[in-house]
Amino acid sequence: MQLDKVALGATQTVPWRGFADAAEAVAAARASGMAVFAVEQTDASVSLAQMPTPPSGILLVFGNEVSGVEPATLALCDGALEVPQFGLKHSLNVSVCGGAVLWEACRRYRGL
Repeated sequence: MQLDKVALGATQTVPWRGFADAAEAVAAARASGMAVFAVEQTDASVSLAQMPTPPSGILLVFGNEVSGVEPATLALCDGALEVPQFGLKHSLNVSVCGGAVLWEACRRYRGL
């Protein structure tokens, strides 16, 4: 994996684990009791404000900026969360979206 190039040393201080594909990551999360939610706009997605905080944790699945979360991966998820947006264009860069969603998850789990 080329994680070191983009993580800028975070791999030395933040625990992480790589997977061959999304299905393997989802299976590992489920095995540890985690809930799995895609961050994706779907007909059934709910607002980020309704993100659950199960005690055993949550796996958040982010997709490609153009095509989103793959349908096969989306089918493995417990549901989908979306970042509320205003205006006509409903699209965020995945890094911007990730920052917003991960901040909210940290706020909820760590009581920030």
